[in-house]
Amino acid sequence: MVHFPVEVYTPDEDAYANFYARPMFEHGLGELPKLVRDYNARPDMSQFPSPTRAGHLWAIVGFMNLAGRATIQNAAWVSAIASMLILLLVARIGLGFLEPGATAIALLFAVVSPLDLAMARRAWGDELFALCALAATAAFLEYAAGAQRGRWKLLSLGLAGYSILIKETGLVVLALATFGFVLVAWRALGLRAAVTALFAGLATLLVSAAVLTATCGGIEPLRATLARVGAANTLNEYMRSYQTGGPGYYARGLGLLHPLPVVLGALGALAVALRIPRSSRAFDRPRARAALVTLAWFTILFAAVALAWPQKNMRFLSPIYAPLDLIAGSAVWTALEGARNRLPPAAFRVVLALGAAALLGAAVADHQRFVELFIRRGIPDLATPWFTRAPA
Repeated sequence: MVHFPVEVYTPDEDAYANFYARPMFEHGLGELPKLVRDYNARPDMSQFPSPTRAGHLWAIVGFMNLAGRATIQNAAWVSAIASMLILLLVARIGLGFLEPGATAIALLFAVVSPLDLAMARRAWGDELFALCALAATAAFLEYAAGAQRGRWKLLSLGLAGYSILIKETGLVVLALATFGFVLVAWRALGLRAAVTALFAGLATLLVSAAVLTATCGGIEPLRATLARVGAANTLNEYMRSYQTGGPGYYARGLGLLHPLPVVLGALGALAVALRIPRSSRAFDRPRARAALVTLAWFTILFAAVALAWPQKNMRFLSPIYAPLDLIAGSAVWTALEGARNRLPPAAFRVVLALGAAALLGAAVADHQRFVELFIRRGIPDLATPWFTRAPA
């Protein structure tokens, strides 16, 4: 966490930490309905995010209470802790379902990711959202593997439901989790079990909506806030200039920031989705195959929704970065495994050395890219135009 302190925080972070979390720290969580009313009553607040992302605010206030101070730095620590827990989950998923070598490569990609390092030092909710989505995915993988299914299903749906309270796109996480449970239930037990799984997902949605409604002071204040946010998005100059674009928006930004894992992960996800044959001993194992299929389809479907959404920012893709790292790590390990099976031992050692050098070189380049862009140049956001426009 050498680069954790941020000299200048963005207006969104200031809103989360000082406009919303600080009053809740000082007066209690019951202050949120008043904050929602104030947000709706003040025209000048339309340029800031709304206080309806209660799951993020609860986490911030919780850490502020642990630390004893309501500072924006403590709000940012929520992202830093979420980033560390994401690394632990990457290791847990990798070691539980993939090969140790694939896990090590995935962790190397994740540790130096400029995307993750940038979000981990900020008071945005995207890193916490990514943690919640990855934890829901990990619980689903355990459920699909047949281990204590009731517990894992409840945990996965609960985390997916909580993600809605962190960001509105948590609806996508819950929808994908529900679809996964329906599919597994259908294949294992038939139509009745699939319908039960569907109703479990719908019940989770209703509980999340009820919690959010009660937290914000009722249906009408919540409806008014969400309507105002939708209208403000079309008027906000920053959103028009930095957070709009076509499909190339993400391709350019990700290619500049984290190219190797993103390309390898995307190609690996497409290969899994298209059922391209893989001559890999790891992929022959049911747990590994199920994990890669789940990660691939989660990545593809979440990215498809993000591409269709009018507003774009590389922060909005935070839930797919860890899955991409895991898929990319598996792809590299599969390639090395194939080389070991086909090459003489001496030639394979040369390939292994060159591969290790290439991975370490890419890791160093990623970290240097983070330092150059976010530390030296002080770029404040993960909006693609910050990286494609010439620096002032």
